Amino acid sequence: GDNVVSLNAIKDGEKVNFIFVASKNLKNLNMNDLLKDSIKLVDGRGGGSPILAQGGGKDNGNVESVIDYALIKIKNILK
Repeated sequence: GDNVVSLNAIKDGEKVNFIFVASKNLKNLNMNDLLKDSIKLVDGRGGGSPILAQGGGKDNGNVESVIDYALIKIKNILK
């Protein structure tokens, strides 16, 4: 569907993986840029395309901060 954004975090022991997805119609959002920017908070690495990006990092207590940071950025972009 249109106008959908999904930010997923999967914890596995000391590691965490993120999958960021956005509908194709949301041209202003770039999941690759958003993921790369957000996962710096967990010493993470990753990437992908404007509509789908994934990466991983350390589960260092900042997992929620990554999602919160990404949500704030999305809200600012979609204003």
